[in-house]
Amino acid sequence: MDQRTLGYYAANSAAIARRYRAIRGGVSEHFAEALRGFARVLDVGCGAGRDLVRLLEQGHDAVGTDACREMLEEAAQTCRA
Repeated sequence: MDQRTLGYYAANSAAIARRYRAIRGGVSEHFAEALRGFARVLDVGCGAGRDLVRLLEQGHDAVGTDACREMLEEAAQTCRA
């Protein structure tokens, strides 16, 4: 990720996280059929953690990573909620 984009995410992480958390649907709707049984998942670019929470709720061993420390902090909050 380039520094300009990283700076944008860092400066706006709370607002971006609120928008991401409000979105329903998308790829996470297909986790149950794509990952039958137990899976170990690395969510690269986890952002605010919305999909990561879905994976954890379904019983998977999921870990998230993101280039932006502030977004990782948002993901930690999402996972605790």
